[in-house]
Amino acid sequence: MLKHICCVVLLVAANFASFAQAPDGARKKMHASLPENCKLELDDGSILFKELEIDDGCVVNFGASVTSADVVVQKLILHGNSTIDLSPRNVSLPVPGKPGTPQQARNNPPTQRGQVGTRGGNGANGPSGTNLKLTVEALDATDGALWIRTDGSAGGAGGPGGDGAKGSAGPFTGTHCYDGGPGGDGGAGGTGGLGGNTAKVVVIVGAKSITANRTPGFAPSGRPADATIPGAVVAAGSPGAGGNSGGAGGNGGAGGEGRSCHFPATDARGGPGGHVGPSGSPGQPGTFIP
Repeated sequence: MLKHICCVVLLVAANFASFAQAPDGARKKMHASLPENCKLELDDGSILFKELEIDDGCVVNFGASVTSADVVVQKLILHGNSTIDLSPRNVSLPVPGKPGTPQQARNNPPTQRGQVGTRGGNGANGPSGTNLKLTVEALDATDGALWIRTDGSAGGAGGPGGDGAKGSAGPFTGTHCYDGGPGGDGGAGGTGGLGGNTAKVVVIVGAKSITANRTPGFAPSGRPADATIPGAVVAAGSPGAGGNSGGAGGNGGAGGEGRSCHFPATDARGGPGGHVGPSGSPGQPGTFIP
């Protein structure tokens, strides 16, 4: 249900005392005391902490399988600056591959232009933050503050456009020798992926509801100044930026071959190459969810 790491060393089980499941079986009861600079990963989305003590520099997050969490803390004790990090972690978005090149245009009169290259694939959308409902019944934070980081993740880059096809070779009809056809223009690059949205959070501390704020710019966001004030519980973050660049346009296809022709036809020239395709557009950013 949870993984507890401190300075890359697994802590002994004595740091946690497990309690029986709640009567409805839906929420597991836990007790945890987290030392300085620890990392706690929760693999269960429905937990009740009878008491949770978090020391300075600690970061609590959720496993990749948890997309929405509901956590109740009967007593939360804070020391220094700690974080519940809802942002996606270890994100590696694939970039679409380059499409194949169309076949050379057929050698039929009149001369044929090469086919335009295939448009590149769009980038992958960035993951959104993990949604969280956090209920804190009692808070002891005379020397501590908590930041609930709600960042989304950036979108992926668009894929490159495909190369244009080669123009047709100059056909010869016996009386007329055609020049080679122009190469096809390269395909447009793909559009960058959408940025991920911020996590949707509902945070209740005692009788007070905490509203999420947006940090400047796009993720990753830095710790807000008000999340360093003793006694503060702050939910804040930024959506992910769109894929920072669309894919490059494909190369233009080569012009078709010329040919040596017999009298009375004059020799045919090779065709001009196609143009490089346009780059794709950056993706749109994610949405801030208050």
